[in-house]
Order: sequence, then structure tokens, then C-alpha cells
Amino acid sequence: MTSENTRLTVSMAVRAGAQLLGDAGIKTAAVEAKALMGYALASEPKLGDPRVPVSSTDLFMRADEPAPEQYQQWLRRRIDREPMQHIVGSASFDGLDFLSSPAGFIPRPETELLVEWADHWLRGFEHPVTVVDVCSGPGTIALALAHRLSSLSTPPVTIIGIEKDPAAIQLARDNEAQLRRRGLLADSVVVKFLRMDVREPVMLGRHGLVATADLVLSNPPYVPETALDEGHISVEVRQDPHDAVFGGADGMSLMPDLARFIDLLARVGAGVAVEHDDATGPQVQKVLREAGMVEVAQDHDFADRDRFVTATIRRDPGHIPTYDPWAQRNDRVNTATTDREGA
Repeated sequence: MTSENTRLTVSMAVRAGAQLLGDAGIKTAAVEAKALMGYALASEPKLGDPRVPVSSTDLFMRADEPAPEQYQQWLRRRIDREPMQHIVGSASFDGLDFLSSPAGFIPRPETELLVEWADHWLRGFEHPVTVVDVCSGPGTIALALAHRLSSLSTPPVTIIGIEKDPAAIQLARDNEAQLRRRGLLADSVVVKFLRMDVREPVMLGRHGLVATADLVLSNPPYVPETALDEGHISVEVRQDPHDAVFGGADGMSLMPDLARFIDLLARVGAGVAVEHDDATGPQVQKVLREAGMVEVAQDHDFADRDRFVTATIRRDPGHIPTYDPWAQRNDRVNTATTDREGA
């Protein structure tokens, strides 16, 4: 971008960077060039904390300063389509700065609407509340909600993030630690992250979580694999952990297991919200209804596209959870007995 004898100012470097990013096929080139400079001008973070960009006002006031050399280095990486969040080690979500790395998926702004819905749903509770974030990834939903509730005078809240990927769980725990160090989470809000697979709900019993959740949230892997073949997935999204993003050919492969998991996890009257691909809203509604949930409704994102489905847990007399570990255990025992008798 410059010769050895030329040093661009901040404003000049941002303009040049926007041009280069645009030439690389990045649609939001001007916005990203400015954002990248905001991070480049920021102070070096404390160990374990995310980098926090300077404000737009600060960026404007420093327009005539020499551009940091790091900006050019980062710009080259972004031109190669490395996600900006991985370059700077930080991702913004719901007004918070999170640690970001290839260990966890990059949070999207649309998911903030699910957090906002959960925040409103929890208002007015007068008893201790348990919230469970299923497929928690780097913990952004759980921790963003914890931050929102930290500013309120509420009963004690426990938020549990459930995730099967140990690397993502570690990133989530690191994010909780840095938010607490920075005074952004109240002591009255307890956050835990547990390693668990949605396809193995028997683990809920081992952790004492059966019928305990007042609210269940989930941003599961839901992008259809077919979108990869059709070229609809950006280079950046392809660099997220595959299993955290893609949900089989139609994006629905995990949804039936997720519904059964939620049915076992939630208490009577619990709220449920599940994010999904904008083309699968009706299918997700159907899966939740088949699991016995009621008041199933569709919510939308900023562009008015179907984005997440909400529901309520019902427990009619005689209700049997859609997942019954004892029934499955008995089936295995009966099968083994039959095999022995036939031998």
C-alpha cells in the first residue's frame, strides 16, 4: 500500500484500504477498512482481554496521524479473506467485545434479536431463574444475556451454556473470565459451561438438569450443506468450525434431536427460542409442535426474514418426554436378551 519512504496518514490509509478490500471482492469494504483502523489504533489489551477499537470520534480526531504499520499487515490478511474477527482477535456482539478465534463461530448481528427476546421474556420473574443456551459455541448468547441481566435488579439467575466442542467451551469460559474482570457481569448472575452433546440427552440426568430450565435458547448448526455447493456461503463463513454452522443437506439434521433435548431439559411453562435458516421456519415449527410444545410462533430478523421460532413447554397429564432414556435402555436390554435366546 505504501513504499518504504512514504507513510500514509490514518485517513489516507483508510481510503486506500477500502479500495483494496473492494478489489478483493469484499462488499462492505469501506466499513471494514474503517473498522480495521479502529482496532489498529487501539491500545494493546491486557493479557486475556479482547482488543477494543477506538471510537469513531477518536478515529476522526486522529485522521492526520501516521497510520500504524499493523494496519497494513492486517489489511493484507483481510484481502486474503481471513475474517476480521480472527485477525484482531475480537468480535462485537450485543454491545460487548468478545474474544474471537477459529475455535468458535463468529457471532452474527441477527442473533442479537434472540438475546433481546430472551431479555424481555425474563422481565417480571420474582423467583430464581435458570436459562440454558444449547449449542452455545463461544458463549455469546449466554454471556450477552448475562450482561443484560446484570444491569437489572432481578432474582438470582443461573445461565448454563451447553456445547459439545471442548475448544469452543474453553473460548466461552475465557470470554466469561474477561467480562468478569472488566466488571461487565454481576455476581448475582451465575454462568456455567458444560460439555454435552444434544444427541445424548441422558447426560442431562447426570448433571441434574432434567426439567430445570425456565428458558431454553439455541442457535444450533442450521445452514444447509447445499448452500456450499451452490456457492451461497462466503469465504469467511467457510472458516467457522464446520459442525457449528452446517446442519446437513437441508439445515434440519439436528432439529429433531434438539427438540427432544429441550423437552427433557425444560420445566412446565418454560419458554423456548430456536434460531434457524431463513428457509426452514415452517419445518422448525413443525418439529417443536411434534415434541409437544405450544404457542409456537415465528420471529423475524432485521430484513424481515424468518429467523427464530419461539414456543412454550406444555406438560399435559400423562405427558411422556419425546426422549425416554429408560425406554431406550429397556429396548437395548430386550434386544440383547432376544439375541442371546436366538443364539
